[in-house]
Amino acid sequence: MPHRPQSPKRYGLIHSDPRGYPFVGGGFGSKLGIHAETILAALAARELKRPVKVAMTRQQIFRLLGIRPTSKQRVRLGATREGQLLAIAHEVNMYTSPRSEYAEQTAATTRGLYAAPNRITRHRLTPLDLPRGEDVRAPGEAPGLMAVESAMDELAHELGMDPVELRIKNEPKVHPELGVPFSDRRLVECMREGARRFGWDRRPKEPATLRDGRWLIGYGMAVAIRMHFQIPTKVRVRMGADGIAIVQSDMTDIGGGTLHDLTQVAAEELGLPVDRVRVELGRSDFPASWGSGGSWGASNSCTALHLACKAVREKLLVSARNDARSPLHGQDSAAAVFSGGQREHRRGFGDAG
Repeated sequence: MPHRPQSPKRYGLIHSDPRGYPFVGGGFGSKLGIHAETILAALAARELKRPVKVAMTRQQIFRLLGIRPTSKQRVRLGATREGQLLAIAHEVNMYTSPRSEYAEQTAATTRGLYAAPNRITRHRLTPLDLPRGEDVRAPGEAPGLMAVESAMDELAHELGMDPVELRIKNEPKVHPELGVPFSDRRLVECMREGARRFGWDRRPKEPATLRDGRWLIGYGMAVAIRMHFQIPTKVRVRMGADGIAIVQSDMTDIGGGTLHDLTQVAAEELGLPVDRVRVELGRSDFPASWGSGGSWGASNSCTALHLACKAVREKLLVSARNDARSPLHGQDSAAAVFSGGQREHRRGFGDAG
């Protein structure tokens, strides 16, 4: 893709695709924190008036950037012979830098994963003179889920139960600690469908009993869940006289698909073809999002966009209803639909969108 500044006065790591959408290249797993090399690249680009790329050796990455903090975990499960969990404990001790405290949410998802009347989760930090811990590609819950799911597999083996059925048996009706209902939870459905597609019922029941020559063939499963952050986010939507919807947000698209997510949401909400939606991102004078990272960028921005498009539809309907020149003049707004770039009345009246 061509490298070029957006304007004579704006320089930086800006790329442009053939449709003119600005984005800043790939950045999976590097979206939350900022380090010295990013600042140096921006300063160099400003002075040189051209794009700058910073490359580091693998050794430099570990010394100059952060890493996932090493943790020691202890998981304890108590259950009846029928597999009903009575107690679950997940304790984590991880190191932290003496100069910059950081803790991963390693045991956080254990609080809502399985039902058990007796439960404890704990995080403790041990200061060590090591590179500081920080957010990395996989969420902080990942190491904790690995420990808990390994323990559930061991429990299933001790009880002689199917690992899938053990998990289904301990599926909570409400959040086990907060006592609130889940807005949407399809974990049981997911496990049953996965087992069906995988042929789980045909697996060997005992570990280390299936071989392919010298190799042992293993069958396993694990559950993964993650919290979702709802964070204040703003999006601006403008509908031009030419029928083009313009969506603006200070978010960036670094390969995660933000441009396409927002385009599809706006097109569906406003009843427009996708080629009549233009998404503009990455400028600090656009409405403030919460950024791209932690798997919250798309969901929060799309929610804000959904509400903004709803407000635009209401304004368009009020305008059409009050305009004597409009076919929708005096009509019930609730009977109007947006489709194919048109505002149409359910009984067949319409005007150009």
